[in-house]
Amino acid sequence: MDHLVVYSRPAVKKVFRLKRPRIIWFRKRKEAPVGFVNKGDVLYFKEPGGDVFGKAQVSSVKETFKKGKYFVDMKLKRTEVFSFPFSVFKKDRRAWIVCNSPANFNQQQLISMPSPTLEQLENSLTKHLKKLPTKKEIEKAFRSVTNNNFEYPKDVGVLFVLSILLSMKSQVSLKDIQKEMLKYFPSSVYPFAIFRAKN
Repeated sequence: MDHLVVYSRPAVKKVFRLKRPRIIWFRKRKEAPVGFVNKGDVLYFKEPGGDVFGKAQVSSVKETFKKGKYFVDMKLKRTEVFSFPFSVFKKDRRAWIVCNSPANFNQQQLISMPSPTLEQLENSLTKHLKKLPTKKEIEKAFRSVTNNNFEYPKDVGVLFVLSILLSMKSQVSLKDIQKEMLKYFPSSVYPFAIFRAKN
């Protein structure tokens, strides 16, 4: 499973530099991460109010209960700080979210690769398309996908490309366009990182 963990960047970098990196999380109640983390799970680290900047895989996990608190001791491997941090639609105020859990279906699943900028994505699209569709054609395609039995998450790749094209044509920020798309999916969230253009 994927987990979205709100943690300060300096603290995570300090943990990642250790020979045997580990984090210990405690809870007063039996809630995530208590009972949710397993060996092999991937933790994505997000700054408070900021971007997802790194990840690590759980190599072992040990849970204990003492003095009225639950402790989750996680040893980490394959730690990575992203060259290009990315932002996400965080739908839950808690500091630990299990992204693949049915209880958190509203939280988008995360991608494991560092995100390119919107500029890089636009360049890639223009190189592969001889002629960009008009804004009207893009909007028509979007309506077609969303109105004709939208299959989550099968069609999100199509929607993602359409959102980039619409951003290029309308000169509206990609983040704003994808926020608009969320209105069409009350039971799920567009499961992609929000790629941002360079300032």
